[in-house]
Amino acid sequence: MARIYFLSVLFISAFYSHGQDPMFTNPQQSLVYLNPSFAGSNGLVRSQSLFRNQWYNSSSPYVTFYSGVDFYLKPAKSGMAVTYVHDDIGNGLLKTKTLALTYSKYFSFLNNELRIIPSIQIGYLHKELNRALLRFGDPIAGRYSSYWNISEPSVALQSKQNIDFSSGLLINCKSFYFGTSVFHINQPNTGLLGDEKLPYRLSVHSSTNFRINGSTLLNLFMRYEHQQNFNNLHFRANMTVVKCVFYGLGFNTDNVGNFNLGYRNNFFTLSAGYDRALSSNKSNSIRDSWEAQLSINIRDKEHRKSLTDFEKW
Repeated sequence: MARIYFLSVLFISAFYSHGQDPMFTNPQQSLVYLNPSFAGSNGLVRSQSLFRNQWYNSSSPYVTFYSGVDFYLKPAKSGMAVTYVHDDIGNGLLKTKTLALTYSKYFSFLNNELRIIPSIQIGYLHKELNRALLRFGDPIAGRYSSYWNISEPSVALQSKQNIDFSSGLLINCKSFYFGTSVFHINQPNTGLLGDEKLPYRLSVHSSTNFRINGSTLLNLFMRYEHQQNFNNLHFRANMTVVKCVFYGLGFNTDNVGNFNLGYRNNFFTLSAGYDRALSSNKSNSIRDSWEAQLSINIRDKEHRKSLTDFEKW
């Protein structure tokens, strides 16, 4: 029993050392998570919430909840945000909770047509491992076509807390946006079964809008993510029709396609998304994922006039 438990520890340590932060199908509905510099970008107050069920067909899904509130401080020409992320791997095996506070500063040039927005974010990260749920190497009890349970009968939860620093930069010129951000700059030690640094995550993204006619708008979006051994390039095209209904198609370089559909107006956005592995291998069906998103916006008159704002997606 002790030998198998020791092998379990080694296996789970290797698995978590290659982990990544959760990624969302429609990052425009979790803007401060995409880039802290989006804090305050809608001109007044915005609330965005998102629920993601990744690989829901597998026995160990990845379930993530995100919620954030950001607002613009007009006298100080700056933005602030409070965000919370709850990530659950393997039905309670590993939980990560992050509460973060963000500050962004707006610098305007060329008669306010060009904006450069740096930001800083500080977070409190809590990680928790339920070792009682580790199940590796259990021998088959052939007589009953089942498995012997040889895990420890009672193991307390193991947790670790850290302070986490991140930063972002956003450049906006009319309807064009370019941004980059670095998360986990200090690479906190989050190891639960030994020392392990949380690898930094680099995000680079760009977006632009094209008005086709008075009620139709096309948005093109690109994002690159890098975290340790994980690299991903994401392309997406969103189309708004009759001013309030939008749909989007996307593709990730890990051979996953995604689709989203939603409704939006000046006060809220409601949408849903779905990821599908494009490989013909039937085993890849466990990689299917879905999301649901809700954004609530309170804008000033200036921001309500334009449909080209990136944050309205």
